[in-house]
Parts: sequence; structure tokens; C-alpha cells
Amino acid sequence: QSTQIQGILKGMYDTFASDLEKSNADESKKAKTFAALMETKKAEFEALQETLQSHTMDSATKTKDLADSKASLDDTKEQLEADEIFFAETKDTCRARANQWAQRSRLRTEELQGIAQAVKVLSSDEAKKTFESATTTFLQLHQARKASGDGNLQRGIAYDHLTGVAKKTQSLALARIAVALKTGGHFNKIIHMIENMIQLLRDEEQQDITEKKWCEDKMQKNRWDLQDLDRAIKKAETGIERHGSSIKELDEKITELEGTIEASEKTLQEMKDMRTKEYEDFLKAQRDDVKAIELIEQAIVHLTKFYHAQGVSLELAQGTKRADPAPKPELSWAKEGASYGGRQGEHEGVVAILGMIKEDLKNELKNGSVEDGEGATNMASDMGHLQETLQAQTKSKRQVEMEKAELEGKIADLEELKGLKEDDQSAEKDNEGALGTKCKWLETHFDSRRSKREAEVDGLIDAKSYLAGMSE
Repeated sequence: QSTQIQGILKGMYDTFASDLEKSNADESKKAKTFAALMETKKAEFEALQETLQSHTMDSATKTKDLADSKASLDDTKEQLEADEIFFAETKDTCRARANQWAQRSRLRTEELQGIAQAVKVLSSDEAKKTFESATTTFLQLHQARKASGDGNLQRGIAYDHLTGVAKKTQSLALARIAVALKTGGHFNKIIHMIENMIQLLRDEEQQDITEKKWCEDKMQKNRWDLQDLDRAIKKAETGIERHGSSIKELDEKITELEGTIEASEKTLQEMKDMRTKEYEDFLKAQRDDVKAIELIEQAIVHLTKFYHAQGVSLELAQGTKRADPAPKPELSWAKEGASYGGRQGEHEGVVAILGMIKEDLKNELKNGSVEDGEGATNMASDMGHLQETLQAQTKSKRQVEMEKAELEGKIADLEELKGLKEDDQSAEKDNEGALGTKCKWLETHFDSRRSKREAEVDGLIDAKSYLAGMSE
């Protein structure tokens, strides 16, 4: 029986020693894994703090840029409203001036056609025959100087001079005045007609100068407006491109943060699974220890049962000596005066060993509970830090997404502004075409009109001086 007990105890010892060695190895491995995990998470936490600081600076800078852009947008909208009003007024003015110019050109063309037709009628062969046969006439066909007709002579000389100047300067005004002189107009009346004609030509010169200045100012403003609109469109395109690049960078940051968040969530789940497994191992170890204690107590009971029955007290046996022990069987060696009390010394040693094992198991139960509590506390603390890190990562991701949304809003505003500027640019180009049509005469006729007008004025002044001298 001692050999069997020793075998049982040795098997129990070997099992406990193997379990302890395995548990120590697992604990060492888990401790190393946990230490490495904490180092990784600490590095991630420091990186996230730097990212948070960088994002905070970016947020402040972008907030300032947003305020500046909003102010610029408000100014641009005000300028746009003013430009639209000015453009509408300019279109109305251009339309009115174009109508006036068309009417004036039409009237002048009709006047020239009428004069040319009159000259043709009066210069025809039939008209000449009619004038020759008429008793009186208002047009001089040939010059006849008589000593008794000094007035007609002067009128004829003046007529010849005026027609000569009219041909030289190609002045229809002088031709009309020559006709008026020939038909009997008084010199003072003719001089007054010349003065009115000179004033009319000067007014026409001033009007041409005014229209030229108006055209030059409008065309210059149109060029400046087109340049400003072109710069504004390019600026909007640059802003859209810059914000687009920033959005790409933010997308990369979001992808990176999503990967980091996914890794943190995976680590958190691994820690939860690790803690669950450790707790399950702890419960199993507790159950095994309790069961081992029960088995040892059963073994002690069986070992001490015999000595209780004999009324022998063992140091580690539970209970006390019974008052009425069971009757001892009569043995052959009892008649011979011999007695048998069992191997009390050996049993006491075995029971003592079992008692020590039992106490060790109880201590292991107690210490295991304490260690499990400490492990749960440490794990909760680590998981709390990791949860804070995960929250910071999620917050950073939301902040980056908000920055992306702000940039997308800026791009939408810039695209809207670009569209408005392009519409204004199209309108200004239409205005450029209208101004080019209206003011084209400046390039082709302004200088020639001025030269002809100056020659005509010079001729009128010469005729006026000539008539004034003759009237004296």
C-alpha cells in the first residue's frame, strides 16, 4: 500500500510540476508578447499625438484661409453686381448710340444722294437748253462782264471763286453756298451761312472726338475687364487644382487612419480574447485545484480511517479519537499475546505530505485569485489606454473628413465663381465684338474725315474772307 501511495503522490507531483513549468512558460511568453504590444502601442500613441498637433495647426491655417476666401468671395460678388449694372447701362448706351449713328449716316447718305441728283439734273444738256431759252435764270452758264453791272460782276467773280474752292476741297457745303450766291443771295446772308456751316463742321469734329474718346475708353475698359476676368478664372482654376491636391492628401491620411483604427480594433479584440482565455484558464486551474484538494482530503480520510477505527490519534488526521471504537476482530496472534496497530509511522508521514500538498493547493487558490485580479486590473488599464488611443484615432479621422468636406465646399464655391466669371467673360467678348463694330470707323474714317473736314473749313474760311473783302 505504501508503494501505491508513493506512486500516486509521485504522479501528482510530476503532474503539478509539469503544469507549473508549462504555466510559467506560457506566462513568460504572454508577458513578452504583452510588453512588445505595449511598446508598439506607445509608439502609435506618440505618432498620433504628433498627427493631432499637425492637424490642429492645419485646422487653424485652413480656418484663416476660409475666412479670407469668404471675404474675397463677398467682395467679388459685390463687384460682380456693380459690373452687371455697368454692363447693362453700357449695352443700353451702345444701342442708343448705334441707332443715332445709323440714323445720322442714313440722313447724310440721303442728303448726299439728293445733292448729287440735283447737280446731275441742273448740269444735264436739257437743263442747259432750258436755261438758255428762259427769260430769267438763277444759274450762271457763262461769264459776261459789263461796266454798268458791278454787282452782278462781283457776284459772278465770287461764284467762280466759291466753285473753284468747292472743287478743290470737294465740299458740298461750299457748292450749296455757291448756288445760293448765284441765285441772288446777299453777301451778308451768304457769309452768315458760311459761319453756320463752319460751326456745324466744328461741332461735328467735336462729336467725332467725343465718340472716339468714348470708344477708346470703352474698349480699354473692356480689355481690362477681360484681363481681370481671365486672371480670376485662372486663379479659380489654380485654387480648384490646389484644393484637389489637398483632398488627395487627405484621402491618403483617411486611408492611413482607417488602417491604424483597424489595427487598434484588432489589437483591442486580441487583448479581449487573451483576457477571456486567461480567465478561462484561471477558472479551470481553480476547478482543478479544488478537485485536487477534494481528492487529497478523500485520500487522507481513507488513510486515517483505520487508525480512527483503532482509536489511534494521528497528528494530521482530521477528527478525534472515537469514544466507542468498533470491536476488534479476534486474531490468531491475539491469543498468543501479540497485538497489531498498523504501520502508524509511515502513515503519519504520508498524511503529512498530503496535508502540505493540500495547503499548497489552498495557497495556490488564494494567490491565483489575487494574481487574476491584478491581471484583470492591468488588462483593464491597458485596454482603457488602447480605447483612448482608438478614440483619438477616430476623432482624427472625423477631423480629416471635415477638412475634406470643407475643401470640397471651397471647390464647389470656386467652380461656381469660375462659371460666373466665364459667363461675364463671354458677355465681355460679346461687348468687345459690338464695340469693334460700332467703333470700327475710327480706324478707317476718323483721320480721313478730319482731313477732309479741315480742308472744308479752310475753304469756308477762305470764301468768307473773300466775300467779306468784296462786300467792303
